[in-house]
Amino acid sequence: MNTSRVTSSFIANICTGVSLIALAAGPATAADLTVTGTRNTAITTSNANSGPGNVIVDGTVDVSSGTAITVDSSNSVTVNASRTVKTTTQSNGTGVAVVTPGGGLSGTITNNGTIQVTGTGASDAVGTNNVGLLIGGTGTFTGNVVSGSASSITVGGTDSYGVSVTSRLNGNLGVNGVSVAGARSTAVSVSGEVTGNVKVTGGVSATGAAGTGLAITGAVGGGIANAGTIGTGVAQTTESDGDIVPAVSGKASVLISGTVGGGFVNDRYYVDANGNRVAPADVDTTKHTLVAGTVAALGGAPAILVSPGATGTANTVVGNVGTGADAYGIVNRSTITASGSTSGRETDAIRVVGGNGFTASVGGGINNQSGSSITASAIDAAASGIRVGDGGIAPDIVNGGRITVRGNRTANSDGSFGVGGNAYGIRVDSGAAVTSVTNSGTIEVTANGNNRTAYGIYSAGNVSTITNSGTIDATGFSGDNVAAYAIDTLANAGAVTLNNSGTIDGAVRLGAGSDTMNVSGGTITGAISFGGGSNALNISGGTVSGGLSATGGTLALGMTGGTLDLSGQDSLGLQSLNASGASKIVLDVGTDFTGINVAGAASFTGTSAIELNITDLLAGERTINVVTAGGGLTTDHPDTILTADSVPYIYAVDDVTVDADSISIDLRRKGGGELGLSTEYSKVYEASIGALAEEQALTSAVNALRDEAAVQAAVRQMTPTTFGSAAARVLIANQDAGFGVLGHRMQTIRQSFHGGGIDAVERARFGVWIQQTGNFFSKKERDNDPAFDGNSYGLTVGGDLLMGEKAAVGVGLSYISSEVDPDGLTDSPLVVKNLQGDIYTTIRFGRLFVDATAGYAMNDYRSRRVITFGGLDREAKAKFSGSQLSGNLTVGYEMPLGKRLRVTPSNNINLLKVKQDGYTEDGADALNLDIESVSFDLVRGTSKLALGYGIPLGDGELWLEMRGAYIYRLTGDQVIGTKGQFVATGAAFYLESKSSLDSGWRAGASANYIGGRTALGVNYDREGGSGYANDALTMSLAMHF
Repeated sequence: MNTSRVTSSFIANICTGVSLIALAAGPATAADLTVTGTRNTAITTSNANSGPGNVIVDGTVDVSSGTAITVDSSNSVTVNASRTVKTTTQSNGTGVAVVTPGGGLSGTITNNGTIQVTGTGASDAVGTNNVGLLIGGTGTFTGNVVSGSASSITVGGTDSYGVSVTSRLNGNLGVNGVSVAGARSTAVSVSGEVTGNVKVTGGVSATGAAGTGLAITGAVGGGIANAGTIGTGVAQTTESDGDIVPAVSGKASVLISGTVGGGFVNDRYYVDANGNRVAPADVDTTKHTLVAGTVAALGGAPAILVSPGATGTANTVVGNVGTGADAYGIVNRSTITASGSTSGRETDAIRVVGGNGFTASVGGGINNQSGSSITASAIDAAASGIRVGDGGIAPDIVNGGRITVRGNRTANSDGSFGVGGNAYGIRVDSGAAVTSVTNSGTIEVTANGNNRTAYGIYSAGNVSTITNSGTIDATGFSGDNVAAYAIDTLANAGAVTLNNSGTIDGAVRLGAGSDTMNVSGGTITGAISFGGGSNALNISGGTVSGGLSATGGTLALGMTGGTLDLSGQDSLGLQSLNASGASKIVLDVGTDFTGINVAGAASFTGTSAIELNITDLLAGERTINVVTAGGGLTTDHPDTILTADSVPYIYAVDDVTVDADSISIDLRRKGGGELGLSTEYSKVYEASIGALAEEQALTSAVNALRDEAAVQAAVRQMTPTTFGSAAARVLIANQDAGFGVLGHRMQTIRQSFHGGGIDAVERARFGVWIQQTGNFFSKKERDNDPAFDGNSYGLTVGGDLLMGEKAAVGVGLSYISSEVDPDGLTDSPLVVKNLQGDIYTTIRFGRLFVDATAGYAMNDYRSRRVITFGGLDREAKAKFSGSQLSGNLTVGYEMPLGKRLRVTPSNNINLLKVKQDGYTEDGADALNLDIESVSFDLVRGTSKLALGYGIPLGDGELWLEMRGAYIYRLTGDQVIGTKGQFVATGAAFYLESKSSLDSGWRAGASANYIGGRTALGVNYDREGGSGYANDALTMSLAMHF
């Protein structure tokens, strides 16, 4: 229905009606009756005021039985705003009744107030057969029924009506705010005839069992437009005490079993401040008000039911709403909802179905327009968004909006579930007449329950064309053997042409006819199964994946572009194959792969190609037959149909053979060197093959790697975090930091021997101190020693005692936390926490001094490998411990150059003995590693030269120093070995990494102040060599007592 036509026609008819009444009634005369105050006696227009006249209610008409106002003459009735016409009877009561004789009447019925029939008696007994507004009699009433925006009609009792047209209304019917509550009651009923349009505004509801919101069992010459809310039924609720109040199901929110000339539109539009409709191009949402219709059915009834019913006596016929996009019998521009909260009750948002041998037709079909929505849900029963059943005729079903359907299941208190329900977005049953289904919007369906199925579009009728440029998403959510078909025409009566340029997520199942599927773009994710007949799949663009088959028939594959991804499929039988342009076929090659077998001819032209995904891990060489064509194979590019780029990078293509009837390829798995891996990483790669073969997900992940960099990154992620010198370097850095802290403290003590603060030191023999350290280190890859970077932060506290004026002894306790990021690993792969205790002493012999320390540390490690190659998302985690012994001996000589300047050469011997426990990872399944314990010893020497300068400051001295040192290995392990295996297979490897600890250098500077009982200091050192660099910063505070 063209809404502007309906609206203008509606207004014109109203004006005509008003003119007729004006002519019939003329200006107010003595016969007109205006009710003010309260009147308790009934009124008839034929004797309104001692003669025929119009009735204007400007007060209250309240009668106890019968009819409050009867129109039996050509006069009008007007109920003004906030005024009431009321019948307080239990049964057989009517608010306003037009009783038309055979000769007919004319007038206007205008309700701007309230019409009420209580429908209850003593002790709230429920009555029956009540009517709010009746247009009845044997003749024709010429005029309009007009309802203001604030008007209401409320009727109680069973088998009752809010508005009922049982005769002929030659005009328009406008209703607003009509509600009925009794069982089998109807809010608005047209069992007679309305020659004009029917328009609903406000709310129209029937909340009783088997109730109907709007029922057209007669005839409407114009169209039906809903700009309000039409509802039926009541949803199930739960009271505060937990008791369940069952749902109440109506018959339908909108029931059409007669004829409607101008279709049904659930409207949506904007109006200006005067209530005038605004053209879409002129809408300003800041100034204009949205008017949106809603049709809602609660408890399980259809929202819209078009059917002659089980007792029908004629075909139900609904004409078109308008032309173009409105050339359909049902047009939805807003919201239609049907929700079933009662277990076991089927629910359809829109249902068109024949009955009693008669058909139900909806003009050009059904159009759910852009921006609109249709929603349906059921519990332990089927739910459908749009359903055309046996005897239903809807030539074209179009969805440009959104259709959402849920088939839910009951969750019982004992943990069991109900049977669940199928979900149908668009459902065409056997015996239905639907020619085409077109989707440019979204269809989303979800089924729950054992052996239940979600169908985006389902046809068991005679659909010949399905076109999708939008999205169809079918999901089997919960339950055993729950299935999902985006499109299913298995039971369709004839051949189907399916055109897709949008998104299809779910399987596609076609029937026994000779079906054709044309894919020009978009994506299809789900198995496509053709049935009997001579079928064809034509792909010119987009991607098709999920599997392909033809059972009971033949299949011709034609490709001029796009991708056909047959991953997960071992074979495919075709009648013919023609690939041209930039088309591509992707095949999974596993143990059971037999290739594409073409009964007829196969052709590859243009830049068409075949890409292979290897689904197992090949051992040695293997010849794979990719395509076999019984009718011969031709190509204009034999050298590029299959290339090295067409297979996973870990495989080498030794030969591709294209002959007169087949294509085959010779493959072998590459060695580590061919993959650009070093000797040690090659060991991990070879050991990992068995583990990667343990799980299909791992095999698929490594076979998804398409370049050298990706393969190398994957191998690094499979390598233990402790491979290389990273862990050792951390411990050395921590030891250096600890010795640096102690060395700084001993230097401070020696500084006190030179004057600054000497008197204070003599008075304070005992000192306590605290120092904070930070290290920032990195290393480049070198000699099979992986690169890494990291940092550590530590805190050391200690105390010492002066032994005379030339010596001191002390103890220190330090805690250092380090994070190391080996190259290729992420998210702090290695964390080391170090708790160390030390004893130290410094002794001065004239200008010669000796510093010595000894320490023991307990180390806690946390290893974490994040594995993400090939789409994986795993973490291999482990926690383990270790320990270390350390010692330092330094001999130096202080040479003054004048009063304040001093040069100090020194030599240090450093001993480190480390033991790292073995560990076993978890969290990565077949990629978990078991790593054996490791230990190493190292003795280094450090030759240092320092230049210092003392500056008197206050009652103390500020000592500034610059220094440089050469670090060299004396003895110890030069290779750090990592021995381990993959837990799943026991495949072992032994990795050797040169420790890169041969030599290096260190340079730094410091500033230390001693005054009174306080000592403050800051030190910075940078170490380098063999690609390694470490920046260390120390700050200290000491107090003497």
